[in-house]
Amino acid sequence: MDENESGNQVPTPVENLVYSKVMEVGVYAGLAVTVVGFGLLVTGALPACLPMDEAPNVWHLSAQEVSRHFGIPTGLGWLGKARCADILSRVGLAMLSSTMILAHCFGYCHFMKKRDRLFANIVLVGTLILLLAVSGLTSGGH
Repeated sequence: MDENESGNQVPTPVENLVYSKVMEVGVYAGLAVTVVGFGLLVTGALPACLPMDEAPNVWHLSAQEVSRHFGIPTGLGWLGKARCADILSRVGLAMLSSTMILAHCFGYCHFMKKRDRLFANIVLVGTLILLLAVSGLTSGGH
């Protein structure tokens, strides 16, 4: 329940509850994968794809050059290396950054179910803008 300007209790809209629940679950799941990956890395329980002793030697290189040097695929190909602890931590970070897009998708479905096309289209446009931003197409080649 929320309070309005008069101090009266008003029910929280279902779409707000759905959005916040998806965000909560997504953030905790992403954080857990990141922490587990880091824990496996520092304990040595899982090997790293990028040896820590070689990090100072490649520090000056761009991310693409480092990926090429260690044989890490670009695009989504790096997900295939999630068996390495350092890449597993990156999977957790990807989950964290994707949580808002997933929550938007749930919101879109909720509004479509209610046949509220105006809000569904607003959420759809917002989702497409987020997807465009994460795609790298707007980065200008950097």
